[in-house]
Amino acid sequence: MASVPVRRYSWRTCQRHRPGLECLVTTRRQHGFESLAERWMLLVLDFVGGFDEVLAQPFRLRFFSSEGKGSQAVL
Repeated sequence: MASVPVRRYSWRTCQRHRPGLECLVTTRRQHGFESLAERWMLLVLDFVGGFDEVLAQPFRLRFFSSEGKGSQAVL
């Protein structure tokens, strides 16, 4: 099972929100955020700990089942 963000986290001048990537020590990966509030939430989660994974929203879930490969967009 794997998850992939549906959209990219890009930024340009005159944009009202500030998307980007934040590196979390707990997961040892970069995670996307779409606002400064989401960025602060990622920092708090990383500080508090107690989780294994952070998933971007929306994301596409890819999986294998007895019926074959599957994919589902989760909003």
